[in-house]
Amino acid sequence: MIRGLALALVALVVLQGSVFLNTSAYNEMKANALADTPNETIGILLGTLHKTGARVEKVVPCENIADTPHIRSMPNPECLAVAIVENPGLQIIGVYHSHTVDLLKLDEQVAANPMPSRMDKAAQINAAFNGMPIAIIMAVQASSEVWTTAWVVAADVVIDMHPLVIVD
Repeated sequence: MIRGLALALVALVVLQGSVFLNTSAYNEMKANALADTPNETIGILLGTLHKTGARVEKVVPCENIADTPHIRSMPNPECLAVAIVENPGLQIIGVYHSHTVDLLKLDEQVAANPMPSRMDKAAQINAAFNGMPIAIIMAVQASSEVWTTAWVVAADVVIDMHPLVIVD
């Protein structure tokens, strides 16, 4: 209960600002999303939480072990341990994943959507309880264009879109 309350307070502070993502991390996320298409990609966001927002310094791609990886994402549990061990000094602040157009079921003209699904929201609220209130969703389009949004969980139930700022 105390951990959840402390996390909610941190996330409420983060809600006042943007999610800052360095260029190399952004480019790596996009490359992973394009390489994993038609399956969804997933990875860990490493960085810091501040009063002015969240800053993502590094990303750690994870293997997607979901039963239906073209419409769901679930990271290999070992990925979290590796991210912690190999990146001392950085905090795990969230996850990223992609949405793709399932070309077997949808017309190629239908755009993938970078908005969280009902399952994404439930997973993100659970992640927030574990100290990871930030989610970045990338939507890979049939044209290989990638649309990206950032989401923050606060008070354990509110999920809001936030400005995503790419910085050097």
